[in-house]
Formats: sequence, structure tokens, C-alpha cells
Amino acid sequence: MACSGTGANLGFKDIDASFLDLVNTKVSNDPVAVELDETQRNYLHPVAGSEAAKIGAGIFLKSGA
Repeated sequence: MACSGTGANLGFKDIDASFLDLVNTKVSNDPVAVELDETQRNYLHPVAGSEAAKIGAGIFLKSGA
């Protein structure tokens, strides 16, 4: 689902999601384990060694960080 606009006044408008480039996408029913220790650099990123971490899932970090 992709939208534009602001949430405060509920001015969202549906937009075509074709601008998204989904690369190496995998759908799974298994939850992704994330780092919950706030003192760690990868807080809220996939736990090191997990399948998600191996493919570089996450934001704000370069792959392999």
C-alpha cells in the first residue's frame, strides 16, 4: 500500500505502487527476530546471523554492517 499526503488531516491519496522496486523479496509466515537491546548499534534491526540479517534486511545500516 502506498499513499501520499499528511496523516494529521487524513488527506491521504492512493498512488500507484509501481515506483517501488522490490528486489530479492521473500514472503514468510515466520516473524523476523530483531535486536531489542537499545545499547546495541543494530537496535531494531534483524538479529545478527538470522536469515533476514544475511540478506541485508533493515534500514539505516549498510549491508554487512
